[in-house]
Amino acid sequence: MKKIYSIILAFVFIMLSVFSANAETSTYYISDLNISIDLPDDYYVFTRDMDENSPVLEKFGYTKDYIVNSLTKGDLYLSAFTDSSNEDINISSREVEISDICIFDDDELEDLADSISKSYKKDGLDVLDCEVYVNTKSTFIVTKFFHPKHGNALDFYTINNYDIIQFTFWTYDKEVSESRQNFFTSIIDGIVFHAYSGLTATESIEAPQTSSDDVTNEADNSDANSSETDINVAIILIITAVSIFIASGIVVIAVLTKSNKPNRNTAIADITAKTESQIRYCTNCGNHISSADVFCSKCGTLVNRENTSEKL
Repeated sequence: MKKIYSIILAFVFIMLSVFSANAETSTYYISDLNISIDLPDDYYVFTRDMDENSPVLEKFGYTKDYIVNSLTKGDLYLSAFTDSSNEDINISSREVEISDICIFDDDELEDLADSISKSYKKDGLDVLDCEVYVNTKSTFIVTKFFHPKHGNALDFYTINNYDIIQFTFWTYDKEVSESRQNFFTSIIDGIVFHAYSGLTATESIEAPQTSSDDVTNEADNSDANSSETDINVAIILIITAVSIFIASGIVVIAVLTKSNKPNRNTAIADITAKTESQIRYCTNCGNHISSADVFCSKCGTLVNRENTSEKL
């Protein structure tokens, strides 16, 4: 009898895995970053590229212009959340003078990860883990951290086509579990970098070879020293960019927070006249928010009028 129960239980686990693997997804193309990402269909997804007649906009009473302006102010290109869980997914980016993260060797990647970890800690975050992750698409610095105001998050940091791109997954009510980390990692593994260089972190970038007899050993040594200098300068630029990114506020990376989530079933048109007449402030940065605001115009946080502070 125990053997039968074991077989049934194993079958159930297998079927659950199959259903999970075959969950319906939709592909979202981020034109400014030239990347595509697949997300489960139970996520409400906002992007700068979304159709102005999107049912998601209609559901929440937003306009495309307002969403685009709000995302732009926060350096965000995608924000997504679900009804059923306290999880958000965000993609943020800034330009940098480095072409691709693949220019770094293993030691330099470790140094970069260490610098990012220190930057997060300096910004008041509790860093639980920070490591290098390599898949067939790119290389990432993966940081698991706890934000005292906004909860737990898993951040994938990479550089592609002169853009720092950060994919941040927030789980507000609990630490990122191993199963959720695997789920988030599977999303990262499915990302398509349409402008990807095609090099992995362990592949070196070599200068074009020449057969000219005029090229001297001295010139070769000069090129080698120049290449090493370029890498060192690149590390400094990246660390500086990370510091600027963190200094501007980690909440810029994630506009959807536990304390600021909207009522998923309430559109803007349902806000009462009483609420509209109150003076309110963003709980994240203290900026004044008008009754019609969906996002904070200063820090990009998605605000909930019921959870923001009232001026007495």
